[in-house]
Amino acid sequence: MSGLLLGRPWFRPGARSPSSRPAGHPRGPTPPPTTNLLDAVIADHQHKLPSGPSKQTLYEAFGEHTAAGGAVSDHLGYSVVSTLLTPRAPNDAEFPDQVPDADKELALRVLEYLSLQGTPVLVMGTFAMLYQAAIFSPPQPRTTVDTNTDDDFFAPSPSARNQDDTDIDTTTRISRMITALHLPYHPDDARRLMTMLFQNGDDETFWKLWRRIPLQGAPRSAEDYVMLFRLHAQLGDPRRAERCVLMWFPMMAREGLPASAAQGEIARLVVRCIDLPELGTLKRVSEGRQLDQLMQIRDEAIQAAATGSKGETEHPRNR
Repeated sequence: MSGLLLGRPWFRPGARSPSSRPAGHPRGPTPPPTTNLLDAVIADHQHKLPSGPSKQTLYEAFGEHTAAGGAVSDHLGYSVVSTLLTPRAPNDAEFPDQVPDADKELALRVLEYLSLQGTPVLVMGTFAMLYQAAIFSPPQPRTTVDTNTDDDFFAPSPSARNQDDTDIDTTTRISRMITALHLPYHPDDARRLMTMLFQNGDDETFWKLWRRIPLQGAPRSAEDYVMLFRLHAQLGDPRRAERCVLMWFPMMAREGLPASAAQGEIARLVVRCIDLPELGTLKRVSEGRQLDQLMQIRDEAIQAAATGSKGETEHPRNR
């Protein structure tokens, strides 16, 4: 599996294969360098969206640093990969708001280096970055000539290339790998990944990961429920929002979440989900017993939101 992920997928026939270590100057007798220069390049990218040339500059700085014997921490390596897989700036001349194959290739070279030095790369954070890159990939031109190599990780599968919508196949393949690998769980990375899955319409993988959270040895957190209700409120689909509230608002208490966790933001988001039909011409879906339960939850959420707001205003005065 790691060979598939970290292989060099965008090479075409006749292309030159890169070495596993990014190109740079030969090691000399000087002491290993610090990460100051590399940190500075990364910090510069945090203040502005990257362009093609700036990503190349970052990759070359990484290559020079590692070729000179510089240490690469897990955090530093992930930061380099994340920057390389970030969509280019909207004013980029070639690929505005996109992650072209060239950027992905640089990122996978860095991932390959990290893997060889023992950094865990089959983790949720890595797949979240890869999934984002797939979402922002440039549209593939339709052609009858198959130029994809067998190890092309981001290329559509043969069956998908015969379908009308090939753009979604890349993200589908990554989703299947995510669910099959049972990746080590990290709450922040998991929420980031689930958010992208939901917003990209991959409901099946989203709910698989959501239901897998308690299996990691800890119950779902308040942050998890904030994410869940916010996504449904933003989606604007009354049917799905009401079903979500009816199923998961009562579940919070069963999972042992403290009462205070349901106050504040969670309560306000629950009210937003229930009130979606009131915001336009949308029709309320629930009726009968379900509608009664929904209105009861709404009253509880309004009261909890008021309690949470009162606590937020009184807390600074009481300190």
